[in-house]
Amino acid sequence: MLPIRWMPPESILYRKFTTESDIWSFGVVLWEIFTYGKQPWYQLSNTEAIECITQGRELERPRTCPSEVY
Repeated sequence: MLPIRWMPPESILYRKFTTESDIWSFGVVLWEIFTYGKQPWYQLSNTEAIECITQGRELERPRTCPSEVY
């Protein structure tokens, strides 16, 4: 099982893992920090999360995250 909620589209679609995909995942971890531990795409099922990620949707900026950081 893969951590799909932390994976970029190219990793989900093509199983391509690179330095860039690691940076994406780090960004999701930062999102978790700014949301005080919410799970990415917490309101969606895994299938719905995959659909959002592969369609290019992004996690919303947390209220506690400065726009300069986001």
